[in-house]
Amino acid sequence: MNKSELFWTPLDNAAKIYPAIRSKENTTVVRLTAVLKERVMIKHLFKAIALAEKRFPYFKVTLRKGFFWFYLEQIDLPVIPHVDKGIPCRAFNKNNDNRLLFRILIYKNQISAEFSHILTDGYGASRFLNSILIYYFRAKGVIRNNEIDSFYTINPKKEEYEDAYNTYFKENIPTVIRQPKAFHLPFSLSTKPRFDVLVAIISIADLKNKSDKKGVGITDYLIAVYLWVLQEIINDLKSQNISSKNKIIRIQVPVNLRNFYPSKTMRNFSLFVLPEIDLRLGNYSFDEIIKIVYHKMQLETDEKLINKIISRNVGIESTIQREQTNTAVYLQTWEK
Repeated sequence: MNKSELFWTPLDNAAKIYPAIRSKENTTVVRLTAVLKERVMIKHLFKAIALAEKRFPYFKVTLRKGFFWFYLEQIDLPVIPHVDKGIPCRAFNKNNDNRLLFRILIYKNQISAEFSHILTDGYGASRFLNSILIYYFRAKGVIRNNEIDSFYTINPKKEEYEDAYNTYFKENIPTVIRQPKAFHLPFSLSTKPRFDVLVAIISIADLKNKSDKKGVGITDYLIAVYLWVLQEIINDLKSQNISSKNKIIRIQVPVNLRNFYPSKTMRNFSLFVLPEIDLRLGNYSFDEIIKIVYHKMQLETDEKLINKIISRNVGIESTIQREQTNTAVYLQTWEK
């Protein structure tokens, strides 16, 4: 892909909701930060960003509004790093055309990448930030070419910007059963702006040691902690005569579908697993919650069940697009 091959593409299946729901507070922006051991050297960073632009040209797009749906159109704008100040994950201005959907931010020894979820998920954002770090340290002479993963040295491939949901969509699969509503925290939101930075440091070794003792991975362990804390909150509210009609506690856990399908896409390609506990059956011990989470994660990451969810999501999209296409044909006929 080069400058003479500027392209446009529809939003992927997961991205379609974000133009409608994003706002200054619900920004739908993902942020990743790399903390270096020394201050960032700008001259090396500019070289690294220029190389990253060439490696990921499909990220250099802006959002356009069509007659029925949004789409991404490639634009030839340089990626300029900015000073990282103000609140993190700020919204990308909806009213400005010809603006990229990601930004690179610098503060002392930190390099941050913020991406709109319209463009990609955490995996795609991490690959882009990794590329900047690799090119940066190569420019500094810290790493050699033969130490770099070949992914960062090859030319971009078309499959890297495909809509993988459509690629792995299978027809004639039963629909997903609708789930009952879950408990929501009954607390007031913070005053605007609602985004802030909360720093917590925990030893990975200690965390892994605790999860190993329970026979689960770190992700399962943290989900169980989250569910247990929410159960404690509900019990505390109950002691204050504050009750909720929804007794199910459920957490959305993103799952990288590239772990299950041989996709190379750098666009969105993830789904949510929904581990839950039902307090109508009584309170749960921490060990009971861990057991439920472990088996729920194992069950819902089965490829056949993932196919079911993809089929539902893409199937709905296909139905809407057919209806919109039929409407467009009708309008054209009416105009004639």
